[in-house]
Amino acid sequence: MFRFAGIQLGSGGIAPCLNCGAAEKEPYSTASVLAKSSHLSKDCSLQGFQGVMFDGFEPFEHRGLVEIITESANSSFERIGIQTDGGALSSSDNTRGSIAAGVRVFEVVLTGGDARSHDERTGIHGLFDAVVLGVENITAVSLQLGVSATVVGIAAVCSHNITELPLIVGAFCRIGVDAIRVEIRSGGQVPQALAKQAYEIATPAGVALFGDGMTRLNGVRLYSVVEVGA
Repeated sequence: MFRFAGIQLGSGGIAPCLNCGAAEKEPYSTASVLAKSSHLSKDCSLQGFQGVMFDGFEPFEHRGLVEIITESANSSFERIGIQTDGGALSSSDNTRGSIAAGVRVFEVVLTGGDARSHDERTGIHGLFDAVVLGVENITAVSLQLGVSATVVGIAAVCSHNITELPLIVGAFCRIGVDAIRVEIRSGGQVPQALAKQAYEIATPAGVALFGDGMTRLNGVRLYSVVEVGA
């Protein structure tokens, strides 16, 4: 199984649920993020990591993003990924710049199964539609550049939206992601009945579904992200 080292770009989370209470957003310094990435890349195989996933803070709000991605792409990591709320990806320039710098895995977050639910939960009007356009841009730009970029939908669930998991999975299937990873942010476990419903939606669509609460049903986990801080 492919293992990403998760390095946080800052605090505050990505597309956090407002009902959970939004934490203060603060980026970590570019130097500190690069130091962690460099340290891990030197002995990534010994630690069992093949790639690095930058998360914890919206990457397109971090001034050092391009430098961080470029330096990491020139290291021994096999694959570079970012987790994002998807808003900035509605700009093809942002998408192109990310892929050109070396990003090959985009984790895009949804907290609701439609525009009303997701936008209200995150407090960002138009974010759901931006995700839809962003996924389209990733597909188009990667084809133009002749590279393979993977889009993974992050079904971010908590105690306030856990019942929407099947709807979120359905939305991602319609949007056209390559896979879906369930990420439990608070509220315990995914009830097996909901997990089963979600799996029954993803499977006919040919979309791999894995992550928190799902592997006990299908035994499939495409990759894991192990947070190592920043």
